[in-house]
Parts: sequence; structure tokens; C-alpha cells
Amino acid sequence: TFNRLQYLLFKNTKYNNISYVDDILRKMYIKKAISNLDITLLKKDKNISEIDKMIVRLKEQGIKNDELKQKITNNENIHGILKIKLEELIQIIEEYDKLLEDKKDKAEELSIVLDAIKESTVFEDAKLYITGFTNFTLMQFKVLEEIIRKCKDIDVEITIDDLGSKNIIFKEASTTLNNIIGYMSAKGNISFEKFEEDNYHKSMLGKLNNALASKDI
Repeated sequence: TFNRLQYLLFKNTKYNNISYVDDILRKMYIKKAISNLDITLLKKDKNISEIDKMIVRLKEQGIKNDELKQKITNNENIHGILKIKLEELIQIIEEYDKLLEDKKDKAEELSIVLDAIKESTVFEDAKLYITGFTNFTLMQFKVLEEIIRKCKDIDVEITIDDLGSKNIIFKEASTTLNNIIGYMSAKGNISFEKFEEDNYHKSMLGKLNNALASKDI
């Protein structure tokens, strides 16, 4: 799982001793950041919870301040009070990051995992199994893309009615499958097998799941 990746990657590396700021500390740092700034619309304490949520969303998706600034600049629909609020939010995030110094926000974990994967040999020539997922966040997709780039072989199991499905029920699964196929296409040949419910146990991942369930491995 993604939650276990850091334990696999960080051992005996520079990432092992990172200090993280949790939800409680984040709000304290945000309050301090706001007090340090000459802003107007987001100055009051009542805004801290919403600012906290925005920071978490941005950091979980790996969106940097420069990217956010660019989005605001390029979007002609952002103007007036909304633009001022977003510009103040950017100021708060920049000040917040300065206050953290060498600490990291807990919401940045996957961004750090991605950096660690790029430097690690853990996945070199490995065999990757992807099963039990129907969707990933933007940051999880980035992590997955980097892992796939390093692995030798990849087996993917996704529940869907058909390749290229337009069925709304399988929309997330279809998007996930198409993204993974895109990542895998750079590695060479891709083959597909369709398994119905009654013969799924014959597939490679079906056998793996059965072995895990029976604790044979």
C-alpha cells in the first residue's frame, strides 16, 4: 500500500529522520504565518480551518506555489475578491513553509516518497502487482508512474466491463486503466487477458490473491 512505501524506501537513507508537522501543529504554524503577514481578507482566526484544508489539498496533490500562481495568472475568470484571497493564500503558504524550516508537512509524504523512489534501487528489475484499486489521487499516479518506469514486469488487475468502457459505473476504473497503460507503453509490449468471475482464479493475480488469503506466501 502507499502508506507502507515510506517504510520500504526510507530505511538507512536521508529521508529516515524527517520530522513531520501533523494536523494540530499545522494550524499553529498557519496562525503564526498569518500574524507575520500584512494581509486583510484572510487575517482572522476563523479562516484558519479553511486555510488548513487548502494547504492539505495542495500538498497532497504535489501542487507547488509557483504552479498555483501560474493558474491564477492564466485564469481570466479569477478576479476581484477571489483573486485577492488566493494571492493572500499563496503568501500564507510561503510564510508557512519558511516557518517549517527543515520540517515537512504530513500531507507532503507522497511527494517525499516520489523523490525517494527516484533515488532508490528498490524497484529496479522488480515485478509489480497492482490489484484491489479502482482509482488513485494525482500524487499517487505520479508515484505509480515512477515505480512502473523502474520495474521489469507489471501485472494489473482492474474490474471493468470492457476495454474502452463508456459505462459511468466504471468511469474511475477506466481512467485508472488508461493511465496505467500509458505508463506501461514506454516499456514495450502490453498484453491483455479478460477473466470472468468464474475463472478469475486462473489469472496470475487471482493465484496471488488466493495465496495471500491462504498465507501460502
